[in-house]
Amino acid sequence: HDLRPSMDATTQPYEPVRENEDAFDRELKLPSNPSSWLGWGYVVMCVSFAIVQGAASATIALGVAYAGNLGSASAGLTFACHTLSALLLSGGVSKRVGAKASLCLGSCLMTLYVMSYITLHVGPTGTDRIFILCGSILGGTGTGLIWTAQGVYMTRLVREHAHRTGLRTKKVSGWAAGLFAAIALGGEVTIKALCTPIDMGTPRYLFVILAALAGVATIMLAFIRREPVLQRTASSLVGNTSTAAATGCGAIGPAMTLLRKDKRILSLLPFNICFGLSLAFLNYYVIGQLGKKAFGMSSVGVIAALKPAGASFLALPYSFVTQRVGKRAMIFFAAINYLTVASICLVLTEEQLIHYRGLIVMLCVLAGSGRAVFEGANKISK
Repeated sequence: HDLRPSMDATTQPYEPVRENEDAFDRELKLPSNPSSWLGWGYVVMCVSFAIVQGAASATIALGVAYAGNLGSASAGLTFACHTLSALLLSGGVSKRVGAKASLCLGSCLMTLYVMSYITLHVGPTGTDRIFILCGSILGGTGTGLIWTAQGVYMTRLVREHAHRTGLRTKKVSGWAAGLFAAIALGGEVTIKALCTPIDMGTPRYLFVILAALAGVATIMLAFIRREPVLQRTASSLVGNTSTAAATGCGAIGPAMTLLRKDKRILSLLPFNICFGLSLAFLNYYVIGQLGKKAFGMSSVGVIAALKPAGASFLALPYSFVTQRVGKRAMIFFAAINYLTVASICLVLTEEQLIHYRGLIVMLCVLAGSGRAVFEGANKISK
């Protein structure tokens, strides 16, 4: 039965209020086929994002392992440009050209970043350094664009579906975030794991294959549907957040205003900063240094895949647990995971970590558990 009142195109999105929300949710289960409620465009977006992000993430890990200090400098520059792009550029670009176009643009820039590593140890001395560092600037900028754009794209589709079906927005957003995390992280772990068997003695072939995959994913993004244009609903936290992001909250002023008005977002900052620092720490030190010494250069791809593998495996189960215990408890649990990673590396020496190789695996799994919450409960809390 259609539980929505009749409305025309000018009517504000309907946000149903019911006495027994839980009973209503049990009555209106989401279909098991995700394409039937968010559309194949959303699934294709998740798959394409997984390929591009997996290729870029594998490039960072392999770059640190193969290029040494150059790879470390490239990773640092990439993360710095990612931060600046997300803060200053991404909101305005999403507003001006739309979330789909921002996804395509960000994916193109990330593909160029992967391609820059093809020049490693090629040509005159110093040439590869110029190409890789310039590619890092482009890749970091693209990463900031694509992460913001996928959030806007997902939120628009979630609000559209909630509006059409009468389901609560936070219910749909929980399922959508879990599906995105499972696909995105599953693609990342697959790409990183494949880097080991396709190693042909020189990293150049690995980067050629990764760049080709990223290019195919960029083409796939060009064929997804445009995000729906929805009216703003004051009662929807997800809608307010996405609208703010899409209308220019990438600037410092509006971002500070948003932080001042909503203390919940401010309280999530330490956790998100912790995630960013742990990502750089895992890629550079645990995987690039300890993993290479403990398991060998040929196993770097497999070690790098452990973190997204754990996150992908736990993403959907964590979405169910979040509905039971709440998002606050899950974010606290993820913070404990990151605290455990830092404590182990602080207490034990580098020689001990290399000797007890199982600890390196455990560190990656713990970080993956934290990332599963970051991609799920943390995002739908904003």
